[in-house]
Amino acid sequence: MIKISNVSYKYNKGLVLDDINLEFPKGSWISIIGANGSGKSTLAKLIVGLLKPRTGSITIDEEKVEEDNLVNIRKKIGIIFQNPDNQFVGVTVRHDLAFSLENANTPWEEMVNLVDKTIKEFSLEDLQDKEPDNLSGGQKQRVAIAGALISDLDYIIFDESTSMLDPQGVLEILSEMKKLSQAGKTIIHITHDLDLACKGDDILILVAGKVFKYGSVKQILADKNNILLANLELSTILDIYYNLALDSKYREVLWEYLFKK
Repeated sequence: MIKISNVSYKYNKGLVLDDINLEFPKGSWISIIGANGSGKSTLAKLIVGLLKPRTGSITIDEEKVEEDNLVNIRKKIGIIFQNPDNQFVGVTVRHDLAFSLENANTPWEEMVNLVDKTIKEFSLEDLQDKEPDNLSGGQKQRVAIAGALISDLDYIIFDESTSMLDPQGVLEILSEMKKLSQAGKTIIHITHDLDLACKGDDILILVAGKVFKYGSVKQILADKNNILLANLELSTILDIYYNLALDSKYREVLWEYLFKK
């Protein structure tokens, strides 16, 4: 599991995370939501070791996330950023997909097969020989996600990684997340979209750098005040649900639809 103990973090502008204590069980799907500036992306960067906590510690499978362990840690966990330009290292899409496999000393034939399989899975055939800089925003995001998923990671963080995709692209990535979840991978999904957040097992709400609520999706969303007090915008479906009369025959149907994976 991922264990976060008494973690705080401070930028020059002030404290961003304040004494965070959390446990993310292995194999779970956690949606992290919160208003801008609540500390969501900072928490993600701390978990993968891109930032160092001001206080406290983070462990993944009982191994501390610190500079001496980062090589081992990053064999287990990966992050897909909101801005895909932050992830590209290869000259072409095909080279970029192969990068993490090369770093892991994957045998050549296995690496070629994995790259070919990933290109087909993500419909990147027409893009594989192009430079990432010449792709559209949605194309870049698909390549970035494919690059993160090509390695057999136990933990994957999606940091607003569907924000640049069209509706069909979002559905495709959601489908990949479902497959990963069914395969026992741990998914941490940072999102502003409450309809997408409903697809997970648990929801964590951050408010001003603190844990406001953390529990099962149905438990958290059953109370409309959890959303309003966290200054989050209701999704259309949730807004309709909360405004239906308690005895409405549609209320239970809509509730079950929200959490359908």
